[in-house]
Amino acid sequence: MEKDTKIILGLIIVGIIAVAVIWIANLPEEEEKPPGPPPKEVKGIKLVGSVHGAGAPNYLGGASSVQVAGKYAYVASFVDSALSVFDISDPSNPTIVSVVSGAGAPNYLGGASSVYLYKNYAYVASYLDDALSIFDISDPRNPKIVGVISGAGAPNYLDGADSVYVAEDYAYVAAFDDKALSIIDVSDPRNPKYVGSIAGKASPYLDGASAVCVSEGYGYIATAGDDALSVMDLHDPTNPKHIATARGAGYPNFLDGATG
Repeated sequence: MEKDTKIILGLIIVGIIAVAVIWIANLPEEEEKPPGPPPKEVKGIKLVGSVHGAGAPNYLGGASSVQVAGKYAYVASFVDSALSVFDISDPSNPTIVSVVSGAGAPNYLGGASSVYLYKNYAYVASYLDDALSIFDISDPRNPKIVGVISGAGAPNYLDGADSVYVAEDYAYVAAFDDKALSIIDVSDPRNPKYVGSIAGKASPYLDGASAVCVSEGYGYIATAGDDALSVMDLHDPTNPKHIATARGAGYPNFLDGATG
């Protein structure tokens, strides 16, 4: 008797499930909702001018970094291996005025990734050439190479040079492939000299060093491989020290693939 009751209950349950499946299958399809209103224009922000194009004349293939001084904009372009200079005195009509380009000697702009302006010089970190190139831009219409330092691993640790920041006659270069922050004395731009570095994945968390900024004697480096923001004490440029790190993908730091 108990077995028969279980069979009957089982049949009832199967029947209920079958009815539910049929009912769900016959539900009318939900109508597509019309698209919502277009996004509102952000007040006070609108495009006033642009310039583009890989190769001649603008050499902006893979444009990756820009700095502005006075009425000129300086753009480093990874794919075109170039530093392009634009007259932006009329922002609605930026105009190319000069270009310096080329991987390897003499300009070492292969994979130009980052540009920084300091005292009439443009400092360019070039990822593919593992180099820091220095250009005299006192005449923006005729930038001239004056100094270069390069090389993966010891002694210069510039493999995959990806970002540069200059402060108080020192250039700080984040080297992606060397997992390093390399420090260069540029007091004489014609003769840049390596003075110190700090490197390594995990502590000091410089795997995939991608961007560097320096403020009040401290260096802040975004690292894509370590998903981190690493902080270095740079008061003695010959002996940089790791002092703190924020890291981790997702909540709470959201630093997955930190690049800048």
